[in-house]
Amino acid sequence: MGFDLAHINFIIRAIAPRCAWIFPAVFFGLWVLTLLSLPVPLRPIIPEHQNWLVWLLYQFLYVAVAEEVFFRGYVQANTMTLLRRSTRLSGIERQCIAVFVSAGCFTLAHVVVQGQIIPLLTFLPGLVFAWLFARTGSLLAPILFHGLANVSYAIMAMMLAQP
Repeated sequence: MGFDLAHINFIIRAIAPRCAWIFPAVFFGLWVLTLLSLPVPLRPIIPEHQNWLVWLLYQFLYVAVAEEVFFRGYVQANTMTLLRRSTRLSGIERQCIAVFVSAGCFTLAHVVVQGQIIPLLTFLPGLVFAWLFARTGSLLAPILFHGLANVSYAIMAMMLAQP
């Protein structure tokens, strides 16, 4: 699929409802944690010397693009290719396995890089990113959602961390 107007419209229609129900649910969960005097997991890191525009560009053009190209474009796509050789699995079963493998690798990488267990929480967003890739057949959908998710989470965490 190319990036014609109809395809971009399809991608936006795939992303918008997920933003509309996932982001408020995350905010509610973080708010409950703060009410219970528990720390916000996965604190965002925004260097003080960096301005917001540079940070936004970094989140979308570096973090989201790099991670989605690797975990969805390489891991998930290659998992699907390998699973196509199995005649015993249906197309839905192959896609589900590829989505879980991709999300699992995404989570494992975050745990290894951050050296903590709390990044296990990245499994759920990894499932959403992988589903968006499977649903739209385009890396643009998970890249946009990933960038939006990182930015919105950082804003939520900073809002709730205020005294």
